[in-house]
Amino acid sequence: MSMQIILRDGLASFVVRVILGLTFVLAGFAKALDTRSFLLTVQQLDLFPASAILPAAIVVIACEICFGLALLVGFQTRISAGLLAALLLSFVAVISFALVHGKAVDCGCFGSMASERLGVSVLLRDILMIAGCLWLIVRNNTNAKNVTAQRFLR
Repeated sequence: MSMQIILRDGLASFVVRVILGLTFVLAGFAKALDTRSFLLTVQQLDLFPASAILPAAIVVIACEICFGLALLVGFQTRISAGLLAALLLSFVAVISFALVHGKAVDCGCFGSMASERLGVSVLLRDILMIAGCLWLIVRNNTNAKNVTAQRFLR
């Protein structure tokens, strides 16, 4: 990644992209390396029939790694951030369901690498990451409009 790309994207945008990208790549690989632990978490949530637990886990892991990598390298930032925001919204729904139904389950966010119970702090962390994704979408949309306007005015 060149310094020109970093300056063009803006330092704040770059930092948010890298933090979110690394977070999801790390979370995805941690789950992939300890799939059994993640499968157990998904099973304990009791949201899917037994036959759908493995496919659901694979989709989550693949999405986290792919969308995280895309953000990390700045590939289709608005789309990647939007897809991560949608994934995070599904996590917020699952966490909310678990809290309402009194399910005392480990988060599974980083596999067995970091054990944490689902709770309000996890919910707030996901909402904060959604805000970061939305900021990237709006920020990059503004940058695209400015670049287009600058090209048109030349």
